[in-house]
Amino acid sequence: MMDTAPAYLESPAASQAYLTLQRAAQDVLSGIIGRHPTVTFLGRRPVPANNLGQSGKNVLVELQFEQPKDIHHSILVLADDADLARLFGLSGDGEEVLTAEALLSLGDMFSSFLDAIAGELPWLSPAPRAWLANLEPMSTDTGGNTRFDLPTGLAPEEILHEIVVSVALGAEESCALLVVIGEKGEQALLGLNAAPPAPAPAAPRPAPVATPMPVLAPTSPAPAARPASNVQSAAFKPLAVEQPAGRSSSIDLIRDVPLKVTVELGRASLTVREILALGAGSVVELDRLAGEPVDVLVNDRMIARGEVVIVDESFGVRITDLMK
Repeated sequence: MMDTAPAYLESPAASQAYLTLQRAAQDVLSGIIGRHPTVTFLGRRPVPANNLGQSGKNVLVELQFEQPKDIHHSILVLADDADLARLFGLSGDGEEVLTAEALLSLGDMFSSFLDAIAGELPWLSPAPRAWLANLEPMSTDTGGNTRFDLPTGLAPEEILHEIVVSVALGAEESCALLVVIGEKGEQALLGLNAAPPAPAPAAPRPAPVATPMPVLAPTSPAPAARPASNVQSAAFKPLAVEQPAGRSSSIDLIRDVPLKVTVELGRASLTVREILALGAGSVVELDRLAGEPVDVLVNDRMIARGEVVIVDESFGVRITDLMK
């Protein structure tokens, strides 16, 4: 595919933004699927809207984001169901590759990806709202071509670009995606649509001040000498130092403020797939051995360690070590 990039992608800011986007996509996908993928941009070209159905893909994913406020942009992702099933581990039984349950899991994964990726792009501040607008298998006509309606967020765009993206988990597991985006949406995603700051107005030069001609004042007679005054020092009573009655220390003012106390047994790191698989009876292994001290936190700040005890059929914590 011949690379054809618009002029706004020639800036260093655009190149850095795409590099950051590529790395963020790899990191976010790694947390979702539990394996580290390689995301590669293979090429791009301008594409007419009526040629999108000839890609050979059969799954349509529409993503939307809001940037700036109240302006919605759409990104269309065309994929093959077998590629998606292999990449995300959603292969179904029989001839149907993506079952209804697998499509639901796939939608959850796309939503998790959007929630995470929006906060990984530092030039989009505040992070935009992003959501999964559509996910569905595409039907084909008698000629074998897929048919779908262009999303409303892309329909007003005059120029659309088709970007080929490869997501690979090794030599044998890869997924080729076609990302269709308009120029306005791409500039918003890369943070290139911000208006340049207006130049500061030049400070006005002070107007020249005309020097008035000197005016000679009429000569006045010297003032007559006044008699000397009798000057004496003023006497004041000494100031008394007042002692406030019943004054308390500053700590007394906050002794009755309630604080949240939390006891943490341990922590665990799970992928989205493992969390979706949790159910009644599932066991989550924590990063702490049985019998180890537990952490005591006040307003999410650890202040002590202790051991779990039973107090009148309720759990309690005996403090064994205070943090300094």
